[in-house]
Amino acid sequence: MLRRKFIKNLGLMVVLLSFVHIPLFADESLDRAKGKWNSLSDAEKKSLQEQWNRYQAMPPERKEALKSAYEKYQSLSEEERKAIQANFAKWKSLSAEEKEELKRKFSLWQGLTEEERAFVRSHYDKWDSMSEKEKKAAIASMKEKLRSAK
Repeated sequence: MLRRKFIKNLGLMVVLLSFVHIPLFADESLDRAKGKWNSLSDAEKKSLQEQWNRYQAMPPERKEALKSAYEKYQSLSEEERKAIQANFAKWKSLSAEEKEELKRKFSLWQGLTEEERAFVRSHYDKWDSMSEKEKKAAIASMKEKLRSAK
């Protein structure tokens, strides 16, 4: 179940990866924002400035996508945000190879039709315990169902 939520939230996490520490003080007073800034270490200020510069250099459509992702994140419940934060922490702890494998799987997931996704969901919990023969049979069954549905 955790892996499913991790993969489900991966898209949002990847968007948020490059946006996590950009200061957005839209709903804060200038004094409060200034107080936050002044409380940061020089290294944190430098990091934020570099991130801000990268953000400013982005094309407008990328900025809009990040803003939209941030607003979506803000609209989530506290529980959903904590799950994303936990998944992000897990993401950061993965090796480069593990991250590439997850990206590959996510890309495959993005390419699936809704019927294929439903099939994957229906077999997800038992997939790891299935033998290679059972996995091949399940895939063949899915392909046959998709052929007959067309």
